[in-house]
Amino acid sequence: MSLSVLIKYLVSFFRFSGLIIINIFMTVVLFFIVTSSIAYLTRFDQDAEKLHLHVDAYEECIKSSHFRISVDQAKLMGKSNNDLFEYCRSRSMFTDDWVKGRTYWDYHYYSQTALNTPDIGFNDTRYFNSRRVPCSKDVGDKKNLNIWMFGGSTMQNMETSDSYTIANTICEELSRANDISLMNFGVGSFYSEMEIHKFLNLVKFTIAHDQVAAPDLVFFYNGYNDSERLIWGKWSGLPKSISDRFSSTLYVKDNLHEALYWFLKAAEDYYFFLSDDRLNLVSTAIGNINDLVSSKKTVRNEMLEMKVDKSAEKEGVLVSSHAYLNDQRSLSGICRAAQIKCIIILQPLLSLRDNPVGEIEANNYSNFEEHGINELTIRFYEEVKSRIYDFENTYYKVIDLSQVTNAEEYIGMPFFYDFGHTGYYASEILGKEISRRVLERDLL
Repeated sequence: MSLSVLIKYLVSFFRFSGLIIINIFMTVVLFFIVTSSIAYLTRFDQDAEKLHLHVDAYEECIKSSHFRISVDQAKLMGKSNNDLFEYCRSRSMFTDDWVKGRTYWDYHYYSQTALNTPDIGFNDTRYFNSRRVPCSKDVGDKKNLNIWMFGGSTMQNMETSDSYTIANTICEELSRANDISLMNFGVGSFYSEMEIHKFLNLVKFTIAHDQVAAPDLVFFYNGYNDSERLIWGKWSGLPKSISDRFSSTLYVKDNLHEALYWFLKAAEDYYFFLSDDRLNLVSTAIGNINDLVSSKKTVRNEMLEMKVDKSAEKEGVLVSSHAYLNDQRSLSGICRAAQIKCIIILQPLLSLRDNPVGEIEANNYSNFEEHGINELTIRFYEEVKSRIYDFENTYYKVIDLSQVTNAEEYIGMPFFYDFGHTGYYASEILGKEISRRVLERDLL
């Protein structure tokens, strides 16, 4: 083969290869643009399920439905909006690392990491990453009345500043007669089973670590997550976002599957970012593909993967009601055996309001009604309240706060901007109501 023929052959080959590469590149770019557009448009679909804790920048915070509800509350309560604006500034200080990061204490629970902004703070690991409670005295002083509080995101109370949280309000109200040390262990997505695990584990921590005193009184603020789990079908195990993290690290896998898993995980996170953390077709497809990739390295637990119909029953009550009551029966025995006073609070939710107030509550309530959520939530509460009082003893008491938003003094006030999270000032109301009932019943 002559040199000229060889050159012509190489030129033809590279020209043909170049066309292929260009076409592949253009196809990839077009695919990226289309999938990104699909994910981005999902952020404007208010019916799309939102999965992750989303932190608003200052400008987004003051445009949110949470902010609008809070402004209405301020007017009705005669409060200034200054605290609300400062709260939004604190939220704008959150970093992505803090939002996505967690401190893992054991395989069954986790918490936010330390945070220090003017209005929102979390303690470090010495105080178990609890939410900051400005009113609280030294948690290591065994002479104080030591209180712990457990719950999900509504107890974590990210919708308000440290000084207005349910936990801090209770601390202020009860400290009039006692020196109160209070730690707020609320964590987003927690339900009763996880709270009980965390309670047991942290009580053991106090035996070995003298800087924190064992609790004299423990609150469990429940209703949101335990009633909602069955509605979305996912029943057993930890929240999926958490169990997926664990399953991705607990098994031996080859380098190819390891690299592919994390590449797809990064792609899924990118499309979640575009959709403002809402479920979208692209992220769902990538997640399904990654499940196939994961199946190569993970033995899936079919029992935990199993979904339950939202109207499924056990012994004449909803499966969700039966499971929650089973948790509470166990907790009642634990509190009595440990001789630690436990107070279970059945929290209020939008589905339980007789008359939603304002456009935001009304629209959300109507959407819940359309999907049968209100009916199931009401039934859950009725079934729980019909049996939970059977578990009461000297160390286990129940406070039913579920109807407080229907009380005459609050009948014209908007409380909720979604299923159960409240406006900025509502947590103070709830904290005072809880404290009043604790004192009336002499539960300290």
